[in-house]
Amino acid sequence: SDVCSSDLVFENTGFSIVTKNLAKALDRKIDVSITEGGGRLVGFQIDEDTERILSKPQQKGLDIINHMPENQQELLEKSKAHYKVSYFPWEINKWDSGWVYNVNRFSDGYWCNSEFEKKIAIDNGVDPEIVRVIPNGTSINPDCEPMKLSKKSYHFLALGNLGDIRKNTKKLIKAYISTFTSDDDVCLVLKSQPGHMNSDPTGLVKDEMMGRKNPPAFLVIHKDLPDLSPLYKACDCLVHISHAEGFCLVPNTLI
Repeated sequence: SDVCSSDLVFENTGFSIVTKNLAKALDRKIDVSITEGGGRLVGFQIDEDTERILSKPQQKGLDIINHMPENQQELLEKSKAHYKVSYFPWEINKWDSGWVYNVNRFSDGYWCNSEFEKKIAIDNGVDPEIVRVIPNGTSINPDCEPMKLSKKSYHFLALGNLGDIRKNTKKLIKAYISTFTSDDDVCLVLKSQPGHMNSDPTGLVKDEMMGRKNPPAFLVIHKDLPDLSPLYKACDCLVHISHAEGFCLVPNTLI
């Protein structure tokens, strides 16, 4: 079998992370390639395995199109593969009627990450015969050494694209400041993803701390960490208050 995975590569979004790791997992068993879609984040580096797969000729057997639903029709029509699969998460209960038409008309399959997303797709009119649940895997090292964070002994962790309003970052900061002070032995670690619009939460923290007496400890990590295992190992509690999550990579990995 030969498989092509189509999506963004040179950035750190959920789509990019899933595309690269899906391709690398498939590459262990079959011939796989990546067709790069979208732009590139300036200065973003990819690992050697991804670079090797990206340099291979495009495969024509199965094209897994891991991209936003509004881009599916263009990519499905452009693909020269024998079989085409639409692969994207959609955790909000309403699909656009055009997305439903495109998936039913142009795709040989629709893959999603959970039974919840499967139900949403079918309830909106996607053909049940073509829907499959493909859960995301995880890759961490539980035996690693923990990252050194702060002098506090208990660390809360929130991470992701913290500039996205779905992540509820401002509400989290407000709740933390109203609950704890610097006298408490706690620290809130905010690990953000560089390259996204307004993704650095430093300004939000400063705004909410302004005028506060004795505010609690914060640590903002606004840089790319190729391996998050040491960060996970160093923290005690995940704080995840998103309105909605599609890939749900963070909770899956930490569990």
